[in-house]
Amino acid sequence: NPSDPEDRRNFITEDANVDIVLTQELVFKILSEEPDPDRNEEAVITPDDFAYMIYTSGSTGKPKGVVIPQRGLTHFVLFLRKYLHLRQDSKVMCYSAFVFDNSVGNLFPILTLGGTLVIPPEDVRHDMNLLKAFMQEHGVTGGSFPTQIGQLVCEEEDLKLDYVTMGGEKMTRMPKIDCTVINLYGPTEGSVITSFFKVDRNI
Repeated sequence: NPSDPEDRRNFITEDANVDIVLTQELVFKILSEEPDPDRNEEAVITPDDFAYMIYTSGSTGKPKGVVIPQRGLTHFVLFLRKYLHLRQDSKVMCYSAFVFDNSVGNLFPILTLGGTLVIPPEDVRHDMNLLKAFMQEHGVTGGSFPTQIGQLVCEEEDLKLDYVTMGGEKMTRMPKIDCTVINLYGPTEGSVITSFFKVDRNI
């Protein structure tokens, strides 16, 4: 995350033994190059191969790199696709920064269905009025949020959403919005979530 303190970025880069850092400039450079017809590298991926490595917040010490296998990511993606009833015409907001594992549940399930991923600009993420207008403008049908933000989203009864998931902290009030609301929790090591609870408004 470019906005992280330099010490954290340096620690992660060294701890993970990073070979390449993908930047917008590097990606644009690669995309502008002519493909090499003689280069044919076929990737063979097994369920036990690494899918990604993500670092914990480090709030109780040094950040810890957690490696998630393809098997864990695949099960997680298929689970969310089924239980959130995602479709090709769904439009899912990725509110969380990519350095947090909560983003995984927004990114991969919808992209593997060929649906639409909606990424809000930074200024929109920090202003509830702008966020609501942005979600309406782009026809967002669902997304996962930190509990504090998720509860604010659930106050907006005129948002037309299929679902809202939230986690990270305890929910403190019942949602007003007319959609499925899921409270979830899990450590990074558990492939993002280990508990998944559909909120019952009749409790």
